Amino acid sequence: AYQMANIGAAVFVATLVAIAMVREMGCLMTGIIMSGRTGAAFAAQLGSMKVNEEIDALKTFGFNPIDFLVLPRMLALIVMMPLLTA
Repeated sequence: AYQMANIGAAVFVATLVAIAMVREMGCLMTGIIMSGRTGAAFAAQLGSMKVNEEIDALKTFGFNPIDFLVLPRMLALIVMMPLLTA
């Protein structure tokens, strides 16, 4: 703020701080919201599949449930998170 006052731009300090906070906090908030929302959704769906014995059926057919159910979701998160925070 002192340097901005030296060049006569002290009125822009609040605007610059607001812009910086939005840019930094936007990415952080997106990460927190996405982890909570998608984590809960993934846990609910996988829990329901466990109760309905769908995961056991995948094992019976010879599929690895981790590769079939978890890996595509993690790949989608890895690809989409940078696009959501940009």
